[in-house]
Amino acid sequence: MAREANQPLAIGLLNQANSPMKKYTTKNKALGFTLLELMVVVTLLAGLIAIAIPSIRSLGGLDLKNEVVKVAGLSNEVYALAAISGKTHRIVFDLDAQQYFVEEKVGNAGDLMPELGYEDLMKQKTENNKKEENAADKFQPSFKEAEGYADKKVTLSKNLVIHGVWTEDMRDVARSGKVAIYFFAGGYVQVSYVSLAIKGEEEESSMYMELNPLTGAASIGLGEPDIKELVSAEGEK
Repeated sequence: MAREANQPLAIGLLNQANSPMKKYTTKNKALGFTLLELMVVVTLLAGLIAIAIPSIRSLGGLDLKNEVVKVAGLSNEVYALAAISGKTHRIVFDLDAQQYFVEEKVGNAGDLMPELGYEDLMKQKTENNKKEENAADKFQPSFKEAEGYADKKVTLSKNLVIHGVWTEDMRDVARSGKVAIYFFAGGYVQVSYVSLAIKGEEEESSMYMELNPLTGAASIGLGEPDIKELVSAEGEK
C-alpha cells in the first residue's frame, strides 16, 4: 500500500522536471550567465586599454626627457671643450636624418668674422663680392669631426623627432635641413634652442633645451620659447 501511495508523487516530480516551463527557465539562466561573462570581459578590456594608453605616453615622454637631457649635457661638454681647446666647435642638427653630431673648426679660417652666422655670412659676402672670384672662400671656415667625437652621430629613436632648431642669426625656427649651434673659444655660444618631440605629437609633446650665451648653461622647458623674447633678452644684455 505504501508503494502505491508514493507512486503518483514520483511521477509528478518526473513530469515537473521534464516540463517545458522548467526547460525554458534553465535555458534562460544559462543564457543570462553567458551575457554576464561577456560584459565582465568587455569591461576588463576597456579598463586595460584605459590603463595602457597613459603608460605608453609616459614611456614616450620618458624617452623624450632623457634625449633632451642628453642634448643639454652634450652642449655643456662642447662649451667646455671649445674653451679648453681654443677652437670653435659646433653641434650640427640634421632635421631630415634626425641626427646630431659634434664638429670642430679646421685652421684659422673665419677668425676675422663676427662670432655668429657663418652660413648667412658667407652668402652675404658672396653677394657683395660677385666680381671677385672665390671671395667667399676667405670667410667660410671648414669643419671636421671633433676629436673624441668621431663616428659618434646620435640618431634619435623612431618615436622621437628633432622638432625645431633656432639660433640668433635666424629669422624663423628651422623645421628641416641642417642647423649648427656654434661654441666659440672665447667662452661664448650662440643664443639658441633645440626642441625635441614625440613623433606624430610634435605640437603637444615638444620640449626644448635653451643655451645661455655667456655661461653655456642649458635650461629645459616645455613647448618652444618665443624667439622674440630671446632676442630682446639678448639685446638687453
